[in-house]
Amino acid sequence: MIKVTKALAAHAAEHLGLDSDLAKDYKANEDAIRKCVSEALTEGKLEIGQLQKLMETPAEDEASTKAKQMIGEAVGEAMAPFAKGLSDLTDTLSKAFGSGQAATGETKETKGEGAGAKAYGAAGSNQGGESTPPRVKCVSELYDRTTKSATRPNGMPYAIKGDDDGTPGRDLMHPSQFDKAVSGAWLKFMINRQAKVDNHSVPNGLKMTDHDWALVKYAANEMPFLGPVGMKSEDDDASSGWAKGTRLNDMQVKTLLDDATSGGLEAVPIVFDDIAILTPLLNGELFPYVDVRTTTRRRVEGFAMGNPSVYWTAEGSTPTVFSTDDFISAFDTNVHPCTGTMEVGLDFEADSPVGIADLLISRYGQQMATELDNVIATGSGTGRPLGIFNTVGLTSLSTANGTGGPWTIGDIDKLYYGVDAAFRQEAGNRLVFVGNDVTYQRLRSIQVGTSDQRRVLGMSYLGTGRPMINDVMYARNTGIGNGSLAACCLNRYVIYRRAGFSVRRETGGTTLAAKNLSQYIFRMRVGGQLNHSSAAVIYDGDGQT
Repeated sequence: MIKVTKALAAHAAEHLGLDSDLAKDYKANEDAIRKCVSEALTEGKLEIGQLQKLMETPAEDEASTKAKQMIGEAVGEAMAPFAKGLSDLTDTLSKAFGSGQAATGETKETKGEGAGAKAYGAAGSNQGGESTPPRVKCVSELYDRTTKSATRPNGMPYAIKGDDDGTPGRDLMHPSQFDKAVSGAWLKFMINRQAKVDNHSVPNGLKMTDHDWALVKYAANEMPFLGPVGMKSEDDDASSGWAKGTRLNDMQVKTLLDDATSGGLEAVPIVFDDIAILTPLLNGELFPYVDVRTTTRRRVEGFAMGNPSVYWTAEGSTPTVFSTDDFISAFDTNVHPCTGTMEVGLDFEADSPVGIADLLISRYGQQMATELDNVIATGSGTGRPLGIFNTVGLTSLSTANGTGGPWTIGDIDKLYYGVDAAFRQEAGNRLVFVGNDVTYQRLRSIQVGTSDQRRVLGMSYLGTGRPMINDVMYARNTGIGNGSLAACCLNRYVIYRRAGFSVRRETGGTTLAAKNLSQYIFRMRVGGQLNHSSAAVIYDGDGQT
């Protein structure tokens, strides 16, 4: 989500064509400013790094407050030696000339603090004059909380969209060191809870330490959550309390931390949920370009609406009546369970919370990146999302040379321009060619002529870091046949992710025991499909095989 600041509004008015009147009252015109900035990003008029700096520029009142705090801290530091010296002096004088000592001449130890300590040592004493223990740092202060925005391969910020049930949208962020610590501790907490439910023992490496509990309790009380808390069954959409990107109330915290049966099995901190999806989003071929939405339902019920017809009629003539038959059609998406597993050595279980989160990101994320790409390309729609090549109603074209090949530049042009211009304009650089690696090699190998071995599409292989056909991204998937190729507006492919997910640990079986391994099973729920059949055009096995 683009954060509208005064600096961003001023820049948009000066350099991006925004009406200056809108920039003056930027808080009341945030939507218009966001639209202007988004268009500038798409058109290359604004760099993502520049946008981040403009969004981070503090407002005048924030700068003023910050300046006051800095001045106050500086004065406090400068006065500290003087205050300590005066306190020590008054303590010495109190001991030497305490109450009754000068009159009687007795050597008497004065109890309690001197007047100087009471006057200048308030930070170390309470009102009763008793010494206060040193402040113990909160667990959140022990880790670096620096983070940065996660971006698509084209440099655009990656936003996970919300739903109309109240689940908020959010920009995906790279996890900070503290986020990783919370995620690692929360994983251990989930495994311990599962062991308690199943009446299994917990290995020493996974037993919760005091530090783990401090991280978990901080997360439960202070951080936003996603997922059902206190549901009767895992298929219950109407759970007693869904966490929808907000902090938990006291009852939800108690349910989550004290649960010994089934309630709250899928509720997790947002940072834990984001870590599980971050690697697939940033490392997949197809998944980084689709729309991702968070939902709290098993079935997402929507609709698809066509465009009305417009007729020109002579003055006084009766206009043609537009038929609304099939104008609005159902667009429902089922959300299916998706299970990922990873085997880890037992030494992993004795690692720090940060190390556990790093492993979660790398291994689980890499597996899910492949699987999500597979279903986006060729998913059957039965028990899993519906893939592009199995979407009903897509326009199927024929290549110039058929299955015997070779591919021609005309085949590529025909495919690209087969997508309606309105959808191409809407998609921008999220219009992507989708095929396998063999087809990509054959397309890139098209020669200028029979006696000229230069390549029509250029001599470089991966000059931009990702496969390209001219200026259009090429996304590869091994599940697609050699003769198939698609041009698809992936902004029109929507992935629905049910909020929260569950984690289990298994050690049974001779294979795991022999290898001294544990198996972690991550279960999330995902649905998806192309929301308009005109958003893609395909060669369905008609190309060179």
